Amino acid sequence: MVLLLLAGLWAPAAQAPDSADDRAALVALYRATGGPNWRNSSNWLSNEPLNRWHGVHTEAGRVIELSLYNNGLTGRIPRALRRLDRLRYLQLGGNRLTGPLPPWLADLGPRLWRLFLNNNQLTGPIPPAWRKLSGLQWLWLGGNGLTGPIPAWLGDMRFLDLLYLSDNQFAGPIPPELGRLANLTGLNLRGNRLTGRIPPALRNLTRLGRLDVSDNRLTGPIPMWLGDLTRLQVLGLGGNELTGRVPTALRNLTNLGWLHLGPNRLRGRIPAWLGDLQRLKGLTLGSNEWAAGPLPAWLQAKRYFLLDLDLNDSQLTGRIPAWLGQFPYLRNLDLSDNQLTGRIPASFGDLTRLTSLDLSSNRLTGRIPSLNRVTELYHLDLSSNRLTGPIPRLQGLSDYSPRVDLSNNRLTGRIPAWLGELTSLERLDLSANRLSGRVPARLGNLASLRHLYLHDNRLTGSLLPRLTRLRLWTLWIHETEACLPANARFRAWVRRIGDFRGSFCR
Repeated sequence: MVLLLLAGLWAPAAQAPDSADDRAALVALYRATGGPNWRNSSNWLSNEPLNRWHGVHTEAGRVIELSLYNNGLTGRIPRALRRLDRLRYLQLGGNRLTGPLPPWLADLGPRLWRLFLNNNQLTGPIPPAWRKLSGLQWLWLGGNGLTGPIPAWLGDMRFLDLLYLSDNQFAGPIPPELGRLANLTGLNLRGNRLTGRIPPALRNLTRLGRLDVSDNRLTGPIPMWLGDLTRLQVLGLGGNELTGRVPTALRNLTNLGWLHLGPNRLRGRIPAWLGDLQRLKGLTLGSNEWAAGPLPAWLQAKRYFLLDLDLNDSQLTGRIPAWLGQFPYLRNLDLSDNQLTGRIPASFGDLTRLTSLDLSSNRLTGRIPSLNRVTELYHLDLSSNRLTGPIPRLQGLSDYSPRVDLSNNRLTGRIPAWLGELTSLERLDLSANRLSGRVPARLGNLASLRHLYLHDNRLTGSLLPRLTRLRLWTLWIHETEACLPANARFRAWVRRIGDFRGSFCR
């Protein structure tokens, strides 16, 4: 008997039965959002316990978490979800949900901690009823088509830790009431239509690690008080109409890893004290009104830290220094639209982690250097310079390169056949050079190519039949002596091309 009693003490507790209302709510969600076409619908509509349905977690028979990110949901969020009144975590981001934000989500009450509806096709304003969701810690609504002003009452949601409203169509000023969110560590308002100045009340958000208000229509100077937000790791102010000089107070942001200040209308010299920010990994300063001058020498101190450097349209003059090729971790480099002269440094061949290189619209001369040690380059733009010589074998171009632009130079020789190996290439522009010979048949292997610009060269001969494999939207071969055979195959091919400029062979 004693043994039987002890065995009873160690027996696992019986699992609470699932709520019938919760099950009905999930079935309604499945039917309303194209459940048969979801990417993963394991066990949905089955008799299995709800916590074995994909994305569902329960506690004591009640659904507390529903996570269906990027799962192919379509249509509107059904009202039946309001029955899930024990829900703490709702993740429906990355789908194709439509319609307005449901006001009835407020019925989930203060138990809901985290709400993700980002990257859908939702529209309209944030419903006033949502102020009842007073327990929210994370609110992600970015990447939709939401409109109206950012509600001032969001400043009353005192538990908010992350507020991401980016890439919508919110308009009007940034509400100063957001400065009451003392627990906020992340505020992302990027990519809206916000106007006015950055409100001084945001200086109270001393726990912020990320502040991104880029790509709006904000005006005025960069506030000096931003230098008091010393926990900032990401600061995005680019894509606005900010004016004046960069305040020296920002040098206090010693934790800053990513600083985006362009484009704006900032003036003066690029601040040398930026070199003192030891943790800086990403720096975007391009498209401002900086004083003309050479590439800042203090960048050398960032050799082992910088991953991304954008100085496009920054009035840079002189040569590109060889030391810029000694940044072992640099991934993205944009020096386009400047007045740089001389050769592209051979040391760029040592940028082994480079994935994007844009040196377009400068006054660079000489040959394109070997980039053979660069093995993951997916974007290359050297257009609108004065480069000469043949196109070298650019082994660094990745199979995933979508765009190569070498146009408006003085390149000579033939179009290299190896370009046909770049199977992910979507756009190839070799126009306005001095290239000669026939268009290589191997370009017909470029199954992803949609735009091909070869005009204004010295090309000759008829295009070869293999090129008709290309599913082009744009083909320009005018101002060359290359032509298309006047047969039915090529005529049918041209009819499928939306923008063709060239001629048939006589």
